[in-house]
Amino acid sequence: MPSIRQMLESYRSKFPLENVAVAFFCLALIGIVLAVTMQRIRFERSETIAAVVKQNSNLAIAFEEHTVRTLKGIDQALQLIKHRYEQEGLKLILHKLVEDGEIDDSIFIGLGVDNEHGKRVLGRDDSKVINVADREFFTFHRQQKNDEMFIGKPALGRITGKWAIHMSRRINKPDGSFGGVVVAAVDPGYFTQFYRQTDLGAQGLVLLVGLDGIGRAKLAGEKGSFGDDWRGSSLLVEQAKGPVGNL
Repeated sequence: MPSIRQMLESYRSKFPLENVAVAFFCLALIGIVLAVTMQRIRFERSETIAAVVKQNSNLAIAFEEHTVRTLKGIDQALQLIKHRYEQEGLKLILHKLVEDGEIDDSIFIGLGVDNEHGKRVLGRDDSKVINVADREFFTFHRQQKNDEMFIGKPALGRITGKWAIHMSRRINKPDGSFGGVVVAAVDPGYFTQFYRQTDLGAQGLVLLVGLDGIGRAKLAGEKGSFGDDWRGSSLLVEQAKGPVGNL
């Protein structure tokens, strides 16, 4: 059985010390290169995220301005009809407001007035009689006395047969009691069509979602949709922490 000295002499003869030193040097160099590379990757990742956050923030501002501008225009039309109906009642000729240019109905699928029982009494198509007493926007205004525009979830229109986002305002009788609603139906595609003006790429996503968690409009790549349920999603969880931020 060889002694320890013999084993060491045999190891030295097979692996000279200068070779071992070179091996350790190479390993150290590889470690340094790897550390520098990982540091560079972390830096580039943070730079990429910062650039994307800035780009998305700019896009969000543009989309927000378009949404706010659209909602204000719709609300102005609703308030005009509400005021005129409270003054004139059934004498109001709705389509004349459009013909005279007082209302731009280019983004509306439907526009009308429903009385306190939910019956459509004024509309662009007065030939169709419907009742909306069970609709979300109608029950909201019947129960709430505050003066604000209601933005509903996408629903299928009973006159047009098309999916629409219904936006409405409460109508009051002279004594302040509930007198019905004025409602406008807007195509969700109106919003996604605007989003298409920006090249978001095949993986791009723009979502217009209410604080109730229901999407009003979505563009994923080139596919537009609406009505997705985002309640409980990380998006709404983060939004609840503050009105402004990024995820």
